[in-house]
Amino acid sequence: MIAEGELVAVRLIFRGTHRGTFMGIPPTGKHFEISGIAIDRVRGGKIVEHWVIRDDPGTLQQLGVASIPGRSD
Repeated sequence: MIAEGELVAVRLIFRGTHRGTFMGIPPTGKHFEISGIAIDRVRGGKIVEHWVIRDDPGTLQQLGVASIPGRSD
């Protein structure tokens, strides 16, 4: 986590097992990892803006419901 002025940036990694509906996909029982970055603008102790970048195609590939040409991870 890094903060500068009103901005806070966080590098995120979520790991889990797909046991419930996720992004409209029925449970697969597969393990997955989602990585991303979140940036928030904070004013008066409250988040007033929020941006997130995450690897959705990579997550779908891990769940076995999509493939990415040229990528085998």
